[in-house]
Amino acid sequence: MKALSITKVTLRNLLVLCSLLAFAGRAQAVTTLYSDNFDSGNFTSGHWTAQNGNAAVTTTAKDNGTYGAQLALTTYIQGDPAYQDTTCNGPTTYVNYNLKTVAFASGDSFVCEWSTDGTNWTAIDTVTTTVGWTAKAITVGSVPDNANFRIRFRTVTTSSTHYACVDDVSITSTALLTYPVTGNYSGSGMINPTGSTVVPCMGSQLFTATPSGGYAVDHWTLDGTTVTPVGMTYTITNVHATGHTVAVTFGAAKTISGTVTSGGTALSGVTISGSPNNNNDVNTTNSSGNYTGKLFGAVSGNSYALESIEPVFQQHLNGDGTIGLTKTVIQTDGSTSLTEVANQYYLDGSGGSGPALKYAGATVT
Repeated sequence: MKALSITKVTLRNLLVLCSLLAFAGRAQAVTTLYSDNFDSGNFTSGHWTAQNGNAAVTTTAKDNGTYGAQLALTTYIQGDPAYQDTTCNGPTTYVNYNLKTVAFASGDSFVCEWSTDGTNWTAIDTVTTTVGWTAKAITVGSVPDNANFRIRFRTVTTSSTHYACVDDVSITSTALLTYPVTGNYSGSGMINPTGSTVVPCMGSQLFTATPSGGYAVDHWTLDGTTVTPVGMTYTITNVHATGHTVAVTFGAAKTISGTVTSGGTALSGVTISGSPNNNNDVNTTNSSGNYTGKLFGAVSGNSYALESIEPVFQQHLNGDGTIGLTKTVIQTDGSTSLTEVANQYYLDGSGGSGPALKYAGATVT
């Protein structure tokens, strides 16, 4: 009997190994999107929702480790789509788990199913008989990239002594998707990288602009739409679609000087350089014209900082026709007005001034 027991265990392990080898043959490059072995001792840690008390995490339901999930009568456990999503899945998605059914009789069933809306479910595995521990590797197929993908294990049995045990659950996929992002430029300068760059799904890519002599960055665009803030670099994030294009436009650089005086004596100077409307740097000099520091840099033409410095130069540097801060009242309620000042917002009182509008401690622009 002892030898027979050893042979039985060996055969079961061989069957599991064959199943895994067959699975590996279908998907040579596999990425795990989600996994849970219930060894936390509860459903919450694995981001499951149980329909009722007929589903439980117990030591008697384990295949490996310490715990497994046991389902009896009419119940289910459903995965949280925030953790089981297939946003970046490859061409094929697999649902893997170990399953055992106990005392199944006529009218008893276990079902594994998936959904992308939580309402319409597609069954991918149905068991109606008693089976010992079996390694499952179910092909879901080409699931649309969907952040709402989730799986559910469900039972309908005629007695609480008829139940299913589930352990070692995972959702895997063939190699994660990648997307090409194109870098372009116009005017005198370069962008790096140039042309098509492959970016992993939900990944990011940094682009760096290098103007030619006498030129500066005027503006950046993402898919044709101007983006801010303006600087020498731009990073596209959370890439999840094909066809993105990041482009930088260079314009002729300008250098304008102004002087801060007192009683007719020059104390210090300021120099602004950049493109006509963007990437403006403002530096300071001493009375001898030597560089002493940077007031601010790489700001857009409508920035609060740039408009504030316009009176020193006695020019509307951004071409808006106003020397100094532009103000636009957006909404007035009682004695309080929401006012746009340059690219910032203020809650002005009846006296015409008030605090800046902020979110999480940062000024809203």
